[in-house]
Amino acid sequence: MAPMRLPGALLLLGPCLLPPASASAAADPVVLESEHYRLLAWPPFAEGEEYLRLSEALYGLLKGHFGTEPKVGGKLEVLFWPDRDGFLAGGKADGIPEGSLQAGGIYWTGTRRACFWRQPSASFTRHLFLHELTHQFHYLAVMDNRARCPGWYAEGLAEYFGYHSWDGATLVPGASDVLGLEEDIPRMAEEGRGGAYDLAAVIEGKRGADKPPSWAAVHYFLRSGHPKVLERFRDAERKMWRGLSGKPLVDQILGPDRKAQKAAAQAHLASLRTTWKVEWTHWDARGADPVGESPVVALLRTREPAPEGGAFVEATLEPERGSAGLVLGFRSTDDFLAVYRRPGGRIEIVRRVKGGWETLASADGPSGDSVRLKAEADGAGTVRVRSGDATILECAAGPGSGKGSVGLFVDAGKARFRGVVLP
Repeated sequence: MAPMRLPGALLLLGPCLLPPASASAAADPVVLESEHYRLLAWPPFAEGEEYLRLSEALYGLLKGHFGTEPKVGGKLEVLFWPDRDGFLAGGKADGIPEGSLQAGGIYWTGTRRACFWRQPSASFTRHLFLHELTHQFHYLAVMDNRARCPGWYAEGLAEYFGYHSWDGATLVPGASDVLGLEEDIPRMAEEGRGGAYDLAAVIEGKRGADKPPSWAAVHYFLRSGHPKVLERFRDAERKMWRGLSGKPLVDQILGPDRKAQKAAAQAHLASLRTTWKVEWTHWDARGADPVGESPVVALLRTREPAPEGGAFVEATLEPERGSAGLVLGFRSTDDFLAVYRRPGGRIEIVRRVKGGWETLASADGPSGDSVRLKAEADGAGTVRVRSGDATILECAAGPGSGKGSVGLFVDAGKARFRGVVLP
């Protein structure tokens, strides 16, 4: 499935009358509350309690970043629709012009609500949720709900907290090696490697509030590891929050060594690596563990090819239903080897070729709900499947069978892959 990227938005409007929440959709929403948030979600919505935990985890991180909390009389409100039609109808009922509802989500200053709709992947739905809640916190905590900071900063900071690692309990912001449909981080890494990324141009507003370069700037300032860079940025942040002017912002942040900072930002981006490329959806991550789910086939593969003659992938497979397995020699979605673990424990080596499947070998494997498997291919084209010290299956798959990327897949089910080891 081709990725669909519908970015969030930050829209500003004066106060407006607010209709009852139930007027925003045909059915009444589920209402969930935590210490700081009131979440209204229209069915289907099975992840409510987790989203409350996620929002509270973000609240604590944002409170630490801004050094204060939103100045509101009650809980922060978030509206969550299952689809775009509900989002459009609900947003218009809340007084948001239809032209401002063309993104995946929005923080609307007129209502002080963060609103969004479910995206094609679970990881990007959380990303959008964190992005819009960051806007909400930012504007209500330090901006008096007014636009008095550059767009690149507002969007870059929201993206910084949007790109995350989440295991269901612990939120880590500022992630760069993420698992998702979006290609923004690989694109920024390529700009760094090619010398095309101009940090000063971003700060001067020459790239507008485009999210990828804005994210790249904030990520460099907060994650580069250079104390002076961080110090100048944090000082400039406090001035931006108050809308203070003075010498140009680019000079405040980059100081006298603009050329050196440009080169350092490029090197920082060039150092970023994203391990995974989603070929067939749907994939999410629970902390470091990829989770695949599909009524057909979900496939995830490494961006970089494995070393010839030493291709392998190892993981503990925990299927909830259906088949799961490992991928070797991925060259295209019509050319790879799949090591299947079928329900009941049967292991198969299957070749994908011209839209079909060819079984090369099969054997009984370990039983149980969880099993650790290693699939490997040597230079002669022999493929082996191991579990611990035992070889379960071995076959001659032909020369070049290990040439290409390695990966993971799920067939007609859902599975978690723990402790993935790659070449």
